[in-house]
Amino acid sequence: MTECTVSCLSTIPSDHPAIDAVRCLFPEEPITVRNLIERAVREQCETLSIRYAEDIARAAEQMARQYLTADEIAAARAAGRVALRDPALYGVSVLDVDAEIRRACQAFSDRNLMIVVGEARCGALDDTVTLGIDRPVQFVRMVPLVGG
Repeated sequence: MTECTVSCLSTIPSDHPAIDAVRCLFPEEPITVRNLIERAVREQCETLSIRYAEDIARAAEQMARQYLTADEIAAARAAGRVALRDPALYGVSVLDVDAEIRRACQAFSDRNLMIVVGEARCGALDDTVTLGIDRPVQFVRMVPLVGG
């Protein structure tokens, strides 16, 4: 089994804390980027659910900060400001892990999430990557530029 740490970064300056790094175990090597996202997001959801057990809405807000899809950005742009999802959506009692995985995969496909393994940027969900203790994994939320 290979263990790796996935760090989440953002190119957006914020007063809000980022999602903490999570440790993931991978029984097989190499793995697809899709599998890397799935396992990391599952671990993030579990970690946030424990931390915010009394306020799962805060956990949902943390996930929303990290993974924005092109549709969410376009809707926000049409409203005049790219921001987080509607806070009313945070009124949840559990995180929908499968929905968060889909959003993260879509954000990656939309180029709003960059994934770097070691020093190599991942290109597509079906690409394979080899993990290792000397190959840090970073999920980087990208900032949409004004005008596109």
